[in-house]
Amino acid sequence: MIGALAHWGSFARRRSAHYRRHAILLILIVAAVLTPGPDVFSQLLLAVPTYALFEISVVLARFLEP
Repeated sequence: MIGALAHWGSFARRRSAHYRRHAILLILIVAAVLTPGPDVFSQLLLAVPTYALFEISVVLARFLEP
């Protein structure tokens, strides 16, 4: 999916890398809302893999951008 978006120009690597801090904050907020309790560990268990997927998509877009 990211490969197709990067190839068509809808997912720009530089723009995504520029807004990395905003993405981290948004991921942490969504993880805090979606986890059932106030436990920080469970929030991080959701946020860390999500952030890893974001970074993988940025790296993948680097190779697939025209």
